[in-house]
Amino acid sequence: MLCICAGFISASADAASLEDLIRQGLASYPTILARQSAKDAAQTDLTTAKLKFLPTPSFSTQRQTIAYSGQPTNREPATNISISQPLFLDGGIIAGYNKADARLSAADYGLLETREEVSKRVINSYTQWLVAWMKIQALEDSVRLHEKLLAMIVRRYENGVASGADRDLGQSRLQQAQAELETQRSLESSALVSLSQLVGEPIGRQDLVGYVAKPLKPPRRTDGIAHALRQSVTVQRYTYEAEAAEQEAKEIRAQALPQLAFQAQRQIGNAYVPGAQGFDMYGLVVTYSPGGGFSSITGASAAFDRAKGARHQIETAKRELTDRLNADYNEYEFSQLKKESLQRAVDLSGDISASYDRQFFVGRKSWMDLMNSVRERAQTRVQLADAEGGIIGSSRRLMVYIDGTQPFDMPHEQDLKK
Repeated sequence: MLCICAGFISASADAASLEDLIRQGLASYPTILARQSAKDAAQTDLTTAKLKFLPTPSFSTQRQTIAYSGQPTNREPATNISISQPLFLDGGIIAGYNKADARLSAADYGLLETREEVSKRVINSYTQWLVAWMKIQALEDSVRLHEKLLAMIVRRYENGVASGADRDLGQSRLQQAQAELETQRSLESSALVSLSQLVGEPIGRQDLVGYVAKPLKPPRRTDGIAHALRQSVTVQRYTYEAEAAEQEAKEIRAQALPQLAFQAQRQIGNAYVPGAQGFDMYGLVVTYSPGGGFSSITGASAAFDRAKGARHQIETAKRELTDRLNADYNEYEFSQLKKESLQRAVDLSGDISASYDRQFFVGRKSWMDLMNSVRERAQTRVQLADAEGGIIGSSRRLMVYIDGTQPFDMPHEQDLKK
């Protein structure tokens, strides 16, 4: 298994890490519990298929009231006990067992697939919260700076050294920054609601800021995609579903052919002939039930066609997985490039804004220039938050595709220190 290491910033002993959230979601999300129940049912079906190899007992008893002409009415009891052991079903019982075994494997991989889907949903919601939180920090700084500048330009207007247009521009830019801040607060609230539903308990910002997830370093694209395709639980599920469909087709075909069984029977009493003795009987029994118009033969043909269609789903799953992996790798790589450029831009925009502030007071820069530099600084930090979120989200999803959810079943080293 390819190993990927995670890093965290520890600031609070009671904060929840991303791994904590994923583990909690995996332990309590209803869809996962439903998949577990389906797996348990498939295990019971496999036991049922095993029992079909054993003899089939049957027991019946009856008491008939018989009236013959010229004789008194009699109540004659009769009991029949028989055991039947299948000998030749053209592989029907074996196919039934193989079908149940394949469905159990498909249910197992279906459970793992659902675990991965829930993990990726937690990662997506967490990333949405983290991006919104970073943008909120940037926009709160922007609002404070706009409030400071507005207060300054109002004083200059009252002293007659600034125009009303400059004051109105400062007020307009402040309101824009406040509106953008409220938008991000709304997005943060929505992300926290989604996280709360996924983990099964209320989650707030104070629960998350202590352990802020860091981006992971996935393997090279070719290695990562190849490994993900080999261990893909979705591909494995479709593989076993196709195997189950093929075995079901063989089972249906066997039902369309004659079947041979050994049967032993004991008859005690006779419900129709008064005074008749019971008897024992054993021998071979051949049964053949082709259905109306030999419909069972066409039914078997249709079952094999369905099995062939199930095989095509395997290739479809591989192509769709490859497409998703490439999309996440593209997001990871492009976000890294954007982050490098935007980080430099953030540093420069801060210096430029401070420089414009000084130059405004000496008359070398206009009020519009200063306002634009402040807005550009905030916008650059907002874009940087998107890039950082893209790196974290894509790398975490790639980790789930490549390593599955097994790493979340083990306690994180930070948890052991709590």
